[in-house]
Amino acid sequence: MSPTSTGLDWTTIIVAVVTGVATGLLAPWIAPYANWYFKKKERQEARHREIVSEIREILDGEGYHKALVVLNHHNFLYIEGLLSPDARKQLHDLRSKYETFRLSETETEMCFLLRQALVEIEHKWGLVGK
Repeated sequence: MSPTSTGLDWTTIIVAVVTGVATGLLAPWIAPYANWYFKKKERQEARHREIVSEIREILDGEGYHKALVVLNHHNFLYIEGLLSPDARKQLHDLRSKYETFRLSETETEMCFLLRQALVEIEHKWGLVGK
């Protein structure tokens, strides 16, 4: 094709116009989904922070059987699948031992493992450093 009076090739002008029109037509359809995605991520992060703080609040609170309360808490059941297999096995073994003997040392050890698990989960969820 022959160049225009401005010196540009017609194909360059047509490609620019088609690209601009396509972008203008697609942007209103794509923008709500992008906005929804980012809002979903924000809600998910807020929920994760809430879960971790609820469990940590129980562990740091007063009273007996804190570890068992945490292990039966609905939020812990939500995050249990995120624990490493070793951590899950250790907690299961300690829980069995605690339910049999009710030793305070076992309770302390379970609380320590649960705190370590919370730190591990915070790192997996990317909550540390924000």
